[in-house]
Amino acid sequence: MNGFAEYDDSACGQFSDEINGGINVISVDELTILFGELEPGIYRYAGRVGNTDLQRWAQARGWRAWQINGTSIANKSAFLSALERAMQLPAWFGRNWDALDESLRDLAGQRADGYLLIYDYPAPLAEGDPAAWRMVLDILRDASDFWQQQGQLFYVLLRHTRGLAPEIPLLR
Repeated sequence: MNGFAEYDDSACGQFSDEINGGINVISVDELTILFGELEPGIYRYAGRVGNTDLQRWAQARGWRAWQINGTSIANKSAFLSALERAMQLPAWFGRNWDALDESLRDLAGQRADGYLLIYDYPAPLAEGDPAAWRMVLDILRDASDFWQQQGQLFYVLLRHTRGLAPEIPLLR
């Protein structure tokens, strides 16, 4: 087996169950099924669907989608700056953990049917500032839980993780 699910076009976008600890996602159509079944939260994503298609898919469903490139994010300050730019956080955003937590719970002007944050290459932060990495994961999980309690979906996809965070479920 090559690590990818057998795909049958006649199955209207059905995907296989878990293979090698991950769920295979081969097409954008499968995202509709996948996000209909997955609990909101944080996932590692190594699938074939690219970031542009992921964002288009989300936007076509009335979701807000953001992307940050972590190749040069090695500390708390760089992460907060990148997320502030990508998400266009409010002017009162104080560039600290409490402000980030509050901002992710108050997406005023960004209300949507769901939210998708794509975080490419998170390893530099995890390796450069492990405490900040753990805090980022905690805050993003809390945001996802908060929005789920509000009846909204909030997903985070970590891409290009290089084996980072094996405890986080893998989608491929």
